[in-house]
Parts: sequence; structure tokens; C-alpha cells
Amino acid sequence: AEYVKWKEDLSIKFLNTEFTAINHSKGYAGQVDGLGVVQGKYNTLLDYKTQDYSEKPRWYESWPIQLAAYLNADWEGKPARIHRVMSVVICSSKPLYPEVRVWTRQELRSAWKAFQAANILWQITNKFDPAANAKEIERG
Repeated sequence: AEYVKWKEDLSIKFLNTEFTAINHSKGYAGQVDGLGVVQGKYNTLLDYKTQDYSEKPRWYESWPIQLAAYLNADWEGKPARIHRVMSVVICSSKPLYPEVRVWTRQELRSAWKAFQAANILWQITNKFDPAANAKEIERG
């Protein structure tokens, strides 16, 4: 009931849920929780987290890293502009109103740098070449 009230309060109209975002040139993909229009005008990327908390959830600095990766990927129907990027925390132990954090552009810029560094390290460690992989996929 609290989630439904929250969704109505924000006037969220979902455009897509549980879809794959891909960045071919950087060699990664991920599963996005949701894309919606909030308050009739803000294209918003949403990522849901569950936590057991009594008053306020914990916000983790790794969350915007994941979201920055999604923001810099492509998917079918991606709008020309994403206005907001938010983490939504749902309490796993009792019906509380969801808690939201909208990440700032500065936080997302820093997170994107962190993601790119981690992605490069992962590719080197795993001997993964995105360009070669893309050619392999094209060949079938």
C-alpha cells in the first residue's frame, strides 16, 4: 500500500521496466529496473533496493556507479534526455513509504569515472576486448 501511495504521489508513469542497457564500445551491459516519467515531465531512471531499516535506509556510494553505467548505455526507446537518476529503497521488513535519493549530476560524473576505471580493470584482468567481442557476436 505504501509503494502504491508513493507511486501516486510522484505521478510516475513507467515507460519501461526490467530492460537491458548496453554500451557496445565500452563492453558492458546491465539490467535496468525502471524508466519513468515523474510528475508528468521528468524522464527518470530508477533503481530499486531493498533493506531492513527502522527509520532511514543506508545509502551506498556504489549505487550511483551502477546508475552512471546505465545512463551511459543505450537501449531501445531511450529518451534523448534523462532528467533524474534515483535510487528507491523499499523496506523489506515492514510496509514503510519508500525512501528516495536523486543523485546529482556531479555525483553521476564522478561515478561514471569510477565505473570506467573498474570496467577497464575488469577487461584487462579477464582478457576481454569489447571490439573483438562485438565482431564475434556479429559473425554469430
